[in-house]
Order: sequence, then structure tokens, then C-alpha cells
Amino acid sequence: MPYQLTFKRYAPFTSFGGGFHGDGRTTPSYTGTARTIGIVNFDMSSGRVTGVGRSGVSFHVAAPSFRRTGITTCSISGVSHAGSSLKFTAYTEGALPLIPGAPDIDTFVDIDAMQTGTGLFVVGKVRGDNFPNAEVFLFEAGSPPAMPRAVFHYATTGGRNTGPMTRLAGAHSSQVLGMFRCTV
Repeated sequence: MPYQLTFKRYAPFTSFGGGFHGDGRTTPSYTGTARTIGIVNFDMSSGRVTGVGRSGVSFHVAAPSFRRTGITTCSISGVSHAGSSLKFTAYTEGALPLIPGAPDIDTFVDIDAMQTGTGLFVVGKVRGDNFPNAEVFLFEAGSPPAMPRAVFHYATTGGRNTGPMTRLAGAHSSQVLGMFRCTV
């Protein structure tokens, strides 16, 4: 059975970091804009896991016509498939494209999934930088696909101008933002 995990990092401010355009929302939204996006497809039968990274458009509010799209990479590691269970870690990294050398927003999502008679039971952990906000969606990837379900949300306590300056240097791979459990 194929499933999709989508995880995003978004700036909850209308602007941040000295005037860069934010996403202006504070609640999870599958269709909402984001700074980095990881899209991971996984199949419980075969154990195949693939991921792709995406980035939102960035601009400074003083020059809104000068827009750039960053590069977000998504990698998969630690894949373990046995019978009806599948474990893996998905990782995204991407930086503000308007500032050369800007630090990446790093996000790790650890998934431990088990196919049951009633669906898919998932235990997840989200790690990485504690700025900006994070959201995770999980759904069955059929045709037509099921409605994406928000299974995790993290709200940063970093300030709109100080957060990017103080919370993005380094990958923070051991910093846990939170955990989730759900059945899909």
C-alpha cells in the first residue's frame, strides 16, 4: 500500500529576518506556502522509499519583484523493511536563496510504520532546527489520493528577526521538536 509523508517548514510571520517575506500563517496547511518542503512516497509492500525536496518563493518586502526559489534537498536514510513494518528517516535542508551562504533549515523526520488490519500505524519523531514552524502530513496515496491529514505541528518560540540569526546554524540533528502517533 503506497503512502505519502509531506513535511514543511514555514515562517509564521508576514515578514522575518529583517524584511524577508514570510508565510503569514500559524496553523498547518497542506496547500499553504513554506520555506522548505519534503515529499516522501513509501510503499509498505515493497519497502521502497523515495523523496524529493521543494522550496517556496522568497523575496524581500522592499523589493517584491525580485523573487528567488531556493533549492531544498531531500534524502532518505536508515530504511529497514521487514514484513508489515517499515522504518526510515527523511531529511531536508534548504536555505534562503536571497542571501549567499545563509544557513540551511534542517529537518529530520523519523518514521516507524506498521501495516495493521485497520490501516497504517505510525510513530514519528521530528528533529532539527527550532526555527521556523514545522508541520507533517500523512495520507494514503491512492487514486484519487486521500485527504492529507496533519499529524504534527511545531510552533517556534524564536523571534521573527532573532530566530533566523540564532537558531539555524548547524543541523541540530539531536534536537527533538516533538513526536506523533497516528493511524491512517
